[in-house]
Amino acid sequence: QELRQRIFKENLEEGYLIFPHHIGYRQGARGVNWNSFENPLTPLVEIASAHGFAEEDLSDRPFLHSMGPQQHQGSMRYGLGLGHQFGVIANTDHHSAHPGSYGHGVTGIWANSDRREDVWEALNAKRTWAMTGDLMQLKFAVGNQLQGSICRDLGEPGNIEVQSTSPIDYIELLTPEQRHCWHMPLFSERKMAEEFEGAEEAIVWIELGWGEKGKAANWDVSLELDGATILEVIPRFRGFEVVSPLDRRTTEVPIQHASWNQLSESYVHFHCGTWGNTTNSTSSTQGLALRITHKTTAKLRVQMNQESINLPIHALTKGSISGNLGPIDSPAYRIGFSLPSQYSKKVAFQLDSKCFEKCEYQWAYARVRLKNGHWGISSPIFLY
Repeated sequence: QELRQRIFKENLEEGYLIFPHHIGYRQGARGVNWNSFENPLTPLVEIASAHGFAEEDLSDRPFLHSMGPQQHQGSMRYGLGLGHQFGVIANTDHHSAHPGSYGHGVTGIWANSDRREDVWEALNAKRTWAMTGDLMQLKFAVGNQLQGSICRDLGEPGNIEVQSTSPIDYIELLTPEQRHCWHMPLFSERKMAEEFEGAEEAIVWIELGWGEKGKAANWDVSLELDGATILEVIPRFRGFEVVSPLDRRTTEVPIQHASWNQLSESYVHFHCGTWGNTTNSTSSTQGLALRITHKTTAKLRVQMNQESINLPIHALTKGSISGNLGPIDSPAYRIGFSLPSQYSKKVAFQLDSKCFEKCEYQWAYARVRLKNGHWGISSPIFLY
């Protein structure tokens, strides 16, 4: 409160952003206090991090930190129901010396450039979306108004555009009282093989880890393509799981130094460390994906420590493959493949007054669920 008063007293609003952190907890226990929420100083609210996912009360990514569970009053939807206008972000907050740890939250923005002033402008304008894990581009618009905007014409057509780096399960449009859902089609081996013949790009990915619980393994990996070109390298590295940084056992947490280097248009080398999954529901795997353009005859060569695999990429249209570096319970790997029709989608919608019957406040946002259970949530558009 003192900081807020000083900022307003000295007319510093344009130079500061204050956003609620891990909002899902109850008020008074480090949860959000909606009574002190104030625009324009707080244009954004954090709805996902290592603490959990607070878009709504019930979630498949619950709060499991030592500070306690989440509650409805700490959710994004509850805040919108109070009439607050804000955008959404996700921050890692992982406490394992691994910023951007995969699976613990990352923010996307629509900015005119990557210059500081344009990034700042986009944050203040709430042109953002929150991701729990896999990177995606998520554009939500009514007419020419992007997420975070105020739209005064319900007659304008709307659309949701998703360009993900992992296969999409479904896309949703949410309003205070309604949900509209678009499921992705089922992909058979035949459909995958047919699309592969004419596809201009694809994503090849590798996931590493498993093995004996808590046992460390070092990985030195190279991915080499023949008949394909790398368009983008997509790292999926994570830090060791930390429930609470106040736990004295945190000093025993191994520091994860993962890195990658693209040595040519068809060759990437990376190294990382893994440790056997600590529970059957907590993944400790590491990974990396490549967005590629390819010929139908393209091949992939994978070198993992002393293990070497050579395979035609079209063989992955049948599904992922896996193996161990030794006997069962030794470190293992999985290699897979995705096509654009699995990770790209555009849907159109039309809002009208019936969408907001008996609603005191009118807003809508997009929600994307991926096949692997991760989410993307757009900032709302506010309708008046």
